[in-house]
Amino acid sequence: MSLQKLATMAHTVYVEINPHREAYEKPSEYIKHNDDYDETPRELLNKMDEKDTMVKIQCYPKTPVGFFTVCALDIDSAVEMALETMAND
Repeated sequence: MSLQKLATMAHTVYVEINPHREAYEKPSEYIKHNDDYDETPRELLNKMDEKDTMVKIQCYPKTPVGFFTVCALDIDSAVEMALETMAND
């Protein structure tokens, strides 16, 4: 896992594990209610629902504008997705 690498690339990083459980929702329902995650593939949403688990990473790049969020099934996948997004930004 390259969480440390992500932390050095971004200005601020937030990691949440299973935030959907606070609202007693399935991961797909939680993601649907939060407009930032509408790009999560249906296949991934189904897997998250089956396992009742998700990881959300929100990153603020070292620029004054905006942030991005990724949701994944586990922390390693979420960090990988976030690193790819940072590299392509």
